[in-house]
This record gives sequence, structure tokens and C-alpha cells, in this order.
Amino acid sequence: YDVGGGLSFAASGNFTPPEIEWVKDGTPLGTDVYPAGLSFIFNGTSYIISGTPTEFGSYSYELSTASACDVKIADGTLEVEEAPRVTIDNVIEPICFSGGQIDLSATFGGTATSGTWSSSGDGNFTGVSGDGSLASYNFGPSDTTGIVTLTITTNDPSGICEPASTTYDLEITPFIVADAGVNISISDCSITTTNPLAAN
Repeated sequence: YDVGGGLSFAASGNFTPPEIEWVKDGTPLGTDVYPAGLSFIFNGTSYIISGTPTEFGSYSYELSTASACDVKIADGTLEVEEAPRVTIDNVIEPICFSGGQIDLSATFGGTATSGTWSSSGDGNFTGVSGDGSLASYNFGPSDTTGIVTLTITTNDPSGICEPASTTYDLEITPFIVADAGVNISISDCSITTTNPLAAN
């Protein structure tokens, strides 16, 4: 804000910064008490609010100069929205292709209430719960080649925050096949016995 007139001098000879009153969700924070994560810069004529709030909520503020003859007032609002969050819970490894599938679970936080699973492989998801927090990934024919990346993306909450997503790189151990060659049948076998030799 460009404050202009209405400023008073401090004992140091510098302009006194305007007072600011913050209110969070209807509750006053106090004079010159800033929300966590915010601060201000005052260069004598401009009052700059800066920083990143660490608590979500609806903030309003009123900025006023302390002069008795030319009081300047400015006000505004600041909406801090909680971002959606999602994590994939611990996956039990190793994962063998012979198992056919892997069970998955995710935990939502913030404004996230649901999620959608996707995969870089050619398998498919079944048993998906209503909010998407639980699902099973069924391995596709090509999933034994390289890494299969599983992704869960949250719903798009109202407001300015974008959906959140997280990934898990799945390494599937392929089938291990033992090959002893072709079968061989042997017929007309004879048994030969030998007499033991004795040493004199």
C-alpha cells in the first residue's frame, strides 16, 4: 500500500509504520499481531505484506495511520485455503508376477476426499472403494518389463488449489521357470554288478 500522508514521526526521526489489525475467521488477533508466516516491510511510504501463511482460514485486516489530523485507512481480505494431500501407504515387497495382483491403500488429507488410480503399465484396477482409497492392481502381460508407476490423483477441491497426486514405482519380479530339457525314455536297460576287490 502507498500510505501517503497521515504518518507520524517516531523518536528516532523515522516515520512510524501504520498500525494493522488482523482478524482470523472472525477472531481478532490484536494490533500489529500477524498471522503465522506473514510479516511486513515499511520503507517510509509503502507498506508491503509478505510471506506465506502457515495456517489456513479467512483473514481480514485494516491498516491505519496514527496521525491525529490526516488518518489513512486501507483494508482487505486474505483467503488461505488448505491444499489437498495424498500418500500411498506402505507396499509389501518383493512383488512377484505369479501373485497376479497387489493390494493398495492411500490416505487423504487436507481438502482431498477421494482419488483416482492410474498406471503406466497395461494392467487394470479392481476392487476400488467408493473414495478410491483402496484398490487392487492386476498385473498386465507387459508389467514384468522395467518399472510400473502407479499414480493416485485426488479430487479437484473447490477453490484455487489444484488436485494433488503421488506415485509409487512398482518393480515386479517375473516368473522363474526351471527347464530341464526334453523328456528322455530309456529302454532295454541292463544292470551290471562287479565283485569287490580285496587287497592282499
